[in-house]
Amino acid sequence: MENFRLKVFRLVAKNLSFTKAANELYITQPAITKNIQVLENEIGLRLFNRKWNRTLTAKELNINPSTLWRKMKKFNIKF
Repeated sequence: MENFRLKVFRLVAKNLSFTKAANELYITQPAITKNIQVLENEIGLRLFNRKWNRTLTAKELNINPSTLWRKMKKFNIKF
């Protein structure tokens, strides 16, 4: 698992937006989406509920922090 994907995840969660994360990283929004999809496949967990043309809200984060922590620990990933 690449650290860049974790950075992408952190920025999407922080900004509650794929587009804002893309702007902050100076990459395209489809590249953000692809990195999130790869990360989700690697850990076997859907991280976000996606809504077309809408900013994500904190309620729409589809992850229990303790579940994410256990999955990340399995891969020896530290935030």
